[in-house]
Amino acid sequence: MAAEAVVTKYSKFFALIAISAFLSVATVVFGALPLLPARRVGQRWIFWFVQLAIAFGFTVAGLPFYGLIVLAQTLAIGVYVEVEQHGGTVFTSGAVAILASIGAAGIAGGIWLKTTKFQLGEKLRQQVEPLVAQLSTMNSGSNSMLNTEAVIQQLPSAAVIALVLSLAIALIGERKVMASVKARDARAGSADALLGFRMPDGFVWLVVFTIAGAFLKHGRPMIEIASVNLLNVLVVLYFFQGLAVVAAAFRTFKVGAFWQAIWYVLLVLQLFLMVSLLGFADYWLEFRERLNRRPAEPNRSF
Repeated sequence: MAAEAVVTKYSKFFALIAISAFLSVATVVFGALPLLPARRVGQRWIFWFVQLAIAFGFTVAGLPFYGLIVLAQTLAIGVYVEVEQHGGTVFTSGAVAILASIGAAGIAGGIWLKTTKFQLGEKLRQQVEPLVAQLSTMNSGSNSMLNTEAVIQQLPSAAVIALVLSLAIALIGERKVMASVKARDARAGSADALLGFRMPDGFVWLVVFTIAGAFLKHGRPMIEIASVNLLNVLVVLYFFQGLAVVAAAFRTFKVGAFWQAIWYVLLVLQLFLMVSLLGFADYWLEFRERLNRRPAEPNRSF
C-alpha cells in the first residue's frame, strides 16, 4: 500500500508539472497554477531538478523565451513556499519570491543575450510597432498618447506584473487544483492569509512619490520612466489588496458562489482601478477590521 501511495503521489506530481509546462507555453500567466500544488505534493529537490531541466530543455530546443518563463515561475513558486514555510506572510513571501525570480531571470537573460548577441531592442520594436499601429487605428482618440517608445519603456513593469499575476493566480486557485487531483496529503496555504493580504503601510508614501515622479514636469526622463513602471506594479498590488477586501465582504455577508463569480468578473474586467483605489483606501479606512466587528445585539426591552 505504501508503494502504491508513493506511485500515486508522484503520478500527480508529474501530471501537474506537465500541465504547468503546457500552460506556460500557451498562456504564460497560468503556468504557475498547477506548479504550486506540484511543489506542495513533491519533494523540494525533485521539484527544483525537474523544473530547471524543463527550462534548460526549452532553451536547448531553441525556445529560450519559454525557458525563461519556466525559470521565472519556478523561482517564484519555489522561493514563495520556502519563505512561507519559515513563517513569512503572503506579502513577504511574495515579495522575496518575485525579487528572486526577476533577479535570476534577468541574469540568465542577460547572459543569453550576450552569448548569442541577440538584438533584443530591435526585435521588440518589430513586435510592438504593428500592435501599436493596430491599437491606434482602433482608438483614434488616443493617437497622441500611444506610441512605440512609450510601450517599450513600460515593458519592464509588464514583465513584473505578468509574474505577479502568475503567482496570484496560483495562490488563489491552489485549493481548487489540489482538490481536483485529490492531494489530501499535501497542505495548502491558508485562505485566511490571502483574505488578510495587506501592503506595508509605508507603500502609501511610495505611491505618492511615484505619482509625483511620473506626472510632474521635472525634466528627468529616466525618473519619469522608472516612476511609471513602478506605479504600474503598485496599482496591480493594491488591486489584490482591494480584492481581498471584497472577498472579506463576500464572506461577511454570505454572498453566494454564483453572484461572487459575476462580481469578480465585473471587478476584474470593468472596475480594476476602482478596486485598486479600494485597496489604497484600506490603509486609512481598514475595511476588514470594520467588517469583523460584530454589531451589538439589538435592545429588545421596551
